[in-house]
Amino acid sequence: MRAAWTDAREAIKRSISMREVLRLCGLPQPTGGKIRSLLNPNDRTPSLHIYDDHWYDFSTGQGGDQIDFVMMALGYNHREAVEFLTRGVPTTRSLRNRFANDMPFEPADYTSKWETRSAADPHAELEWAALVPEKWPYLHLGDVLACGAAIVGEDLWIPHWVPDRGKWYVRGIKVRHLPEASKSAVSGSTFTVGLYRPQVERQQNQGRKPHAVVCEGESDSWVLAKMWKDRAVDVYALPSGAATLKDRFIDELYGYTSVGVAFDNDEVGTAATDWFMERLMVKMPEWHTLKQVYPIDVPGGRVAEAAAAGWSI
Repeated sequence: MRAAWTDAREAIKRSISMREVLRLCGLPQPTGGKIRSLLNPNDRTPSLHIYDDHWYDFSTGQGGDQIDFVMMALGYNHREAVEFLTRGVPTTRSLRNRFANDMPFEPADYTSKWETRSAADPHAELEWAALVPEKWPYLHLGDVLACGAAIVGEDLWIPHWVPDRGKWYVRGIKVRHLPEASKSAVSGSTFTVGLYRPQVERQQNQGRKPHAVVCEGESDSWVLAKMWKDRAVDVYALPSGAATLKDRFIDELYGYTSVGVAFDNDEVGTAATDWFMERLMVKMPEWHTLKQVYPIDVPGGRVAEAAAAGWSI
């Protein structure tokens, strides 16, 4: 019987796309490859990524194949999910929302997995060296590696380190794949525990600098860390872009002399800037009068492109 269910699972994975699964579940088709999280009620913008034969929710660290999605979305067990997909009839069953608070799960600890990662494939190193400046203007592979990423086999791994009670833990690992730097993550990764830091090694050894800047994603933080490597500035990034805004991110910035906000100037980025600055001033009202919370105007609204064109602060 187990072999039969395994065969059914493989047949579903080959023949039913995730877009078809969304249709059967009564969900809208993805915009830009994403839909809103079904697991995280605090998801402000879509962070559940839809791929051809799998999905990954960057706001909760959950993911899987077509069957796993149906089990998650509709609350079915494995057998019910297989029967639902093989039947191919859209459901009227209500979608499931299992999580009702800001931190509904125990964050993963992938510190050991990161520290025992495998070595880079030499050919992959050459490919990444060519791809990085093409994908992220202003950066070279050495800049990315200096910010804590590593090539593991053929993939680029990006660890998300978060301090907790005096220790540092890898709570999630994002993964970029050749040939186009497509994105996924190590299963179970959690990216909403804390802000992303591109200078973890220095912060671990030397502590904080006086000033902080928060940008929208890892690649933007790599650019700013390179631009300001000799300045008294710590760079942070939202762990999953503007899709995940948490009050606890504000708490991590307490004690800095000033905080700048450099998000994209699109609709989502502008809304995130307004929210972030408002929350900074509410939590730290003494900064309001001293004008120590400030937006950073990025020419053209894109950090990497602006830096490549010669922008600096």
